[in-house]
Amino acid sequence: PIFTSFIVMALVSLTRGFVIKSGVQRCGHLHRVAPRAQFVLCSVARAQTNSQSSEDVSPSWENESQPDNHVLLKKPWKTLFDLELPEGQCIGVRIDAQNSCDELSNEAIASSNHWIHAYLHPDEVKYAMSQPSEYTRETFLLGRLAMRQMLSQSGPILKDDHGRPNVPMLYLGSISHKRSIANGTIGVALLAPRVKDSGVGVDIELAFSNRRSIAKRVLTENEINELGRIEGVSKDEEVLLRFSLKEAFYKAIHPLICQYVGFQEAEVKPESDGSASVRWNLKSGADKRFKTVTGHWRRIDEFFLSSACVTLRDTVQDECIMKVNESQ
Repeated sequence: PIFTSFIVMALVSLTRGFVIKSGVQRCGHLHRVAPRAQFVLCSVARAQTNSQSSEDVSPSWENESQPDNHVLLKKPWKTLFDLELPEGQCIGVRIDAQNSCDELSNEAIASSNHWIHAYLHPDEVKYAMSQPSEYTRETFLLGRLAMRQMLSQSGPILKDDHGRPNVPMLYLGSISHKRSIANGTIGVALLAPRVKDSGVGVDIELAFSNRRSIAKRVLTENEINELGRIEGVSKDEEVLLRFSLKEAFYKAIHPLICQYVGFQEAEVKPESDGSASVRWNLKSGADKRFKTVTGHWRRIDEFFLSSACVTLRDTVQDECIMKVNESQ
């Protein structure tokens, strides 16, 4: 069994490297071989471990102390969805509201026998325990649990100076989270093979709110006037949908331009078919560098899920084209 495990993992590593190098994904034109093969490989690695038990057990981290089997079998979180979106692979996980406080408290996860250690990197658990509040700790852990369904073996996925997940260099990634009374805490991760000068973003928002409308704060006058034109979506719901789309677009462009963008600097337009467009009005003029922009949305239970991808123009090529045009 040990020799067989070694051979399987070696083949997984070699095939993974080949798939990543040979596959290409571009915003709006998804080459599905690369991401799907990668996720299948992760599933193969998990399936190999699962074959050692009749239960759904994910592998613990190598070179770390193995938690007791009865703790590994305890899995209070569930996969809410696993979607292949135009912008990449997107997975959402949740933990029931009644379990979250007890299951993810500092006192609970401090134990080496806690189930979280079988799924997350030790540095991720350590980072979570350093968070100042129960909510930030819980959402960090849920976001990493979602990402780990696609990146089961990699270094720690922490945060960069801007709060973005620092996924491995071969990938583009984004994380979102939300807490609801009905569904507990939701963690969402979006992952795609890295494309030069590109960024991806994901956001999940509740489709309803008991608070005062945020329309005037997050939407432009044009957007407010356009509300109510999507079949099956009320005006109040559409405010939250457009807010979610803006968040996804902002996450996609921030790694590329690294600057603050106000809500009034972008106008999004969701369509009934699940696509979305955006009209930029960035004060910095950075949007002139955007080559392709894609956005999509869908309703999942009580949530709106939004995703976006942005790719920059080839500035060297653009300068050559401009010079040729000027000479003519």
